[in-house]
Amino acid sequence: ILMLLRPTKEEQKSATPFTGVIQRVRKVVQETQVEFPKVAIGVTGEPVLLDDELRQSESDMKIATLITLTLITIMFFFAYGEISRPLLALVALLASVVVTLGITSVTIGHLNIISQAFIVMLLGLGIDFGIQILGRYEEEMGRGKSSADSVEITLTTTGKALLTGGGTTAAAFYAMCFNDFTGLTELGWIAGSGVVMALVASLSILPALLLWRDRNGAKISLGKLRLDRGAMWDRKLTSHPYLVLAVAAGITLIAWKQCQKVSFDHNLLHLQNPKMESVRLTRELLNMGDGSLIYGVIMADSVEQADDLAIQLRALPTVSKVRTLGDLVPRDQKKRMEEVSRIARVSGEITLGSGGESSVDVPKAKKDLEFLLESSQEGAKQAKQYLGLSGRARQAVATFEKLIPPLERAVAALDKLSLEEAKQRLARHQVKLVGSITQNLGWLKTQRGDRPLTVDDLPAELRQRYLSSHGKVLLEVVPAVDVWERKPNEEFVAEMQKIAPGATGTPVMNLEYIDLLMKSYIQASFYAAGVILLLIFLLFRNLKDLVLTLLPLGLGVLWLFGALGLFHIQLDPANIVTMPMILGIGVAYGVYVMDRYREEGGVRIFASSTGKAVVLSALTTLFGFGSMLFGQYRGLVSLGMVMSLGVIFNLISALVVLPQILALQDKRGGEEEEDPGPAD
Repeated sequence: ILMLLRPTKEEQKSATPFTGVIQRVRKVVQETQVEFPKVAIGVTGEPVLLDDELRQSESDMKIATLITLTLITIMFFFAYGEISRPLLALVALLASVVVTLGITSVTIGHLNIISQAFIVMLLGLGIDFGIQILGRYEEEMGRGKSSADSVEITLTTTGKALLTGGGTTAAAFYAMCFNDFTGLTELGWIAGSGVVMALVASLSILPALLLWRDRNGAKISLGKLRLDRGAMWDRKLTSHPYLVLAVAAGITLIAWKQCQKVSFDHNLLHLQNPKMESVRLTRELLNMGDGSLIYGVIMADSVEQADDLAIQLRALPTVSKVRTLGDLVPRDQKKRMEEVSRIARVSGEITLGSGGESSVDVPKAKKDLEFLLESSQEGAKQAKQYLGLSGRARQAVATFEKLIPPLERAVAALDKLSLEEAKQRLARHQVKLVGSITQNLGWLKTQRGDRPLTVDDLPAELRQRYLSSHGKVLLEVVPAVDVWERKPNEEFVAEMQKIAPGATGTPVMNLEYIDLLMKSYIQASFYAAGVILLLIFLLFRNLKDLVLTLLPLGLGVLWLFGALGLFHIQLDPANIVTMPMILGIGVAYGVYVMDRYREEGGVRIFASSTGKAVVLSALTTLFGFGSMLFGQYRGLVSLGMVMSLGVIFNLISALVVLPQILALQDKRGGEEEEDPGPAD
């Protein structure tokens, strides 16, 4: 049995239009199942799916936030050997999170399913700035500088790279604001503002906290930083540049071939937790062929036009059924009116007493019941002999098998009762039965067959569902295909809109939503790339250094898509958000490495604080996005997986591939300096 429920208009005007009514319906279901434990009852539908999706993602984000904070704290302890300075970086970051929430509250006022992940994103991304500041500060302190001098050097050197690295990340998010998709715009604004606030906090609050913490002249041993071991790593890392570059080229070639296999999953139902009741029931209804819970919607100018459209729509192979106002008014009413008039006339001639005037003959009643039971049992037995020959035989068996159990219970009950008690019980039942029949006869007497039924005779609830106050008639077009999948949905929408060009509804909205989503993310990626190019050029003011900085990003993105194709990981409406994000986040590693190379005049990645800081920054970003993998909402799980892979590949290309090119550049430059050239 399928029951359709619709929230009241007052309920739909609330901040969460479906949450309240869904909770109340589920409470009724729970109470009913206590009374009837053998009856399976479930709640689903488009509003339930949306509400469950929001509740699930909220729960997942709480868990992911705790996991991220815990992992960052543990990492700080092992990476720095103490917790006080790293905690100051966390304090500055949490201050930026609070400010970002305030900005969001004032400017937007809410979080959507994807943007509510910004806290986890910001924890993983925002702490990067603090790590870079902290790493350079400790390096300068280890070289014997005072805390004030260390802060000054840090801000004037690493601070510039942070402005570019943080600027590119913020720009990637803000680029999402320049499109027509509201959800993407909100995410871009919230996350972009969060990155800016984290950058500001790292360049202002964190240095002040470090000066306060080390106000009494704290010292850091250079040996504790293990930079000598880092120099050894730099030498080993760049000892075989041609081999490393050859391997990187091979990986790139494989990735290029594999990335062509990447596909897009348009099915929004695949983003949901398949174990949720609403998702499970939706799939069961689709598999049973009982039709889709989402349908097309058409507005007609009259009942006649709606009926005409319904006839055309029902002839389409992609349409299962069409519900409209005209279906609720009986067709061919002339014959029906004659029957109604005859029934009303006959009902008026029937008279019944109260049911209590005549006593009940218990033995006769028992004998009649036994006769009915024996006849039903014999009838079922005879009908079963013809099951393979006639459909009516199956109907007869089903009817008899429904009659036999209650007849057996009635005969058994009469056997247990005394004659007097049985008479009293049957008499009471007779009074109730006669009263019910009298009431029904009274209702039949009032029925009129002198005029046909019209729309005005329908209950107000049905009229309001299909008829607007302006006289527009609603048609609900239920698809016969799985419109959660792209191709069937395109066919359904195309056929429906061919008959009614103005047709809308969830299938149409889903189709346009994903098209707009993909277009918006592609636009955002181009905008982000443009801003990234500009910011890096302004930092280095050198075309060759610009290309070298972008090289790790290009390789990282290509390797990412290669991995997606190789492991059959599809892009979807949730993880496609990573496209502009990976540009802003991935390029930062190249910026940090290239900036330190220019400052040192050579490859000193791990011989300085930069190598450690870049690795720790990538780890915290991985903690933020990787924590999403522990959730149940598949949309955020896929987002976390793609971003985690993107961070790993960009980190490898920045710390392994780029130094090889820089080392070869240094070697070539050294050879040119040693060669005096031809004599005059």
